[in-house]
Amino acid sequence: MFKIKTPHRRPLRHLLNMYGLFVVAALATMFLPVGATIAGGASGMAVAFSALTAGAIGLLAGIVVTAVTRRVLLLTQTGRLIQYTGFWLASWLGLKAAAYFFAAITLSAPAFAGFVLFAIAFGAATALGEVPTRGRTWLPVADKKARAKNDKDAK
Repeated sequence: MFKIKTPHRRPLRHLLNMYGLFVVAALATMFLPVGATIAGGASGMAVAFSALTAGAIGLLAGIVVTAVTRRVLLLTQTGRLIQYTGFWLASWLGLKAAAYFFAAITLSAPAFAGFVLFAIAFGAATALGEVPTRGRTWLPVADKKARAKNDKDAK
């Protein structure tokens, strides 16, 4: 089939840890005055589902953006700039979806709230060692073998 590569060679554990961090970050974003607030009269269950939804969409859509970017641009590493931008936009989308589906949160500055969600999640993940820092670059790194093969096939 295909191999899933993660920083610690444990794909499911890494995914679950990151999901937990994204859910906690979504809750923190809703409780902090950063553009996403809990709507008056919202039930605790609706708030919880909003955080679960925002976390899931933020994480999974961010993974998809990163994977598609790597594949389309033939990269070994997407680089933090592309990866972080993808996760920020995915977190923004997650908050918008949560606000739409559960009406437990109101968004006054959704782009900023998405950035805060992403920053809290990735900041915590980096501090806890879930996101590696060694060997990672800010800029994309081209996959020279894939590009050479692609150039050869094009001729």
